[in-house]
Amino acid sequence: MLYHVHAAGQAKAALTALPTLVRTALFDGGHFGVPVFFVLSGFVIAHSIGNDRVDARYVGRFALRRAIRLDIPYWAAIALTLALLELKLAVSGVSILRRHDTSAVLAHMFYLQEFLGLRDINPVFWTLTYEIQFYLLFCTLLAVAHRSGVRRLMIPFTLAAATAIVWPLFPALHLHGLSLSQWHGFLLGAFAAWVVSGTLPMRWFALYAALLVGTWTVSGEDVTLVCLATVIMILLVDRAGGLATWLAARPLQFLGRISYSLYLLHVPISGAAFHVTTRVLGGSPLAAGVSIGAVLLINLGAAQIFWWATERPSIALARRMRTR
Repeated sequence: MLYHVHAAGQAKAALTALPTLVRTALFDGGHFGVPVFFVLSGFVIAHSIGNDRVDARYVGRFALRRAIRLDIPYWAAIALTLALLELKLAVSGVSILRRHDTSAVLAHMFYLQEFLGLRDINPVFWTLTYEIQFYLLFCTLLAVAHRSGVRRLMIPFTLAAATAIVWPLFPALHLHGLSLSQWHGFLLGAFAAWVVSGTLPMRWFALYAALLVGTWTVSGEDVTLVCLATVIMILLVDRAGGLATWLAARPLQFLGRISYSLYLLHVPISGAAFHVTTRVLGGSPLAAGVSIGAVLLINLGAAQIFWWATERPSIALARRMRTR
């Protein structure tokens, strides 16, 4: 969220006044949250599936549950973003995006905008298009592995790991909208979950991680290092016995609960909120700093309301689908 405040040029006066080290730590490096997100996503999905027997029917039901869980809030966020863009256009005559026709909105609803080369309605939405691909690919590989009778470190995932290691080395293969360039991070998280559960021996995980270090020395992509640092932290916390307890504080549980809503809303909400606070408070460094604090609180409040209105019912419906 702070990174997007910086990237959009909001509260520039306050950011300019900050010491370089503080600005870099709090604002400039926030885009590395994306690889952290991919690693955590892989860990959570592998953990949630656990020892389930995965077949074609399971993949279908899993995809349906994830769609219910993600799509209802996502579609509501698309509608809210478009409404705020229309409001901005009506108030100021300026829109940060060209107006979207029905076909573009439909493409977004089904996570196809990246494949079709369309500009995202909200600049964070591209990560969801990758997430959907990760889920489907991961579950399909599990179905293939279970059908062939191979256990957790099986041929399909050995091939998947090899692909994840090699793919970043060939930029010509990075087709627009295809998630394989980031597949290594998701797999790191999934493999870490299997290490924690005792399904995957640590030596095989360590081999995969070491080969990714080799990939990084060639590609130079810092996101790979961020993925590795994230997964090492997860395993160290598990070794210390803190996975189930260290994030149990109520403020952290609150942030975890609303994190998807905050992800979906923070860009349009921040834009609208900064427009108001700047008009009221002015553009001095002090006023801009106060605006940042106010906008953060507004985002948290909006995310909580959005969670209650869209996420809570979608989670309940997805859980009912699992029990049938």
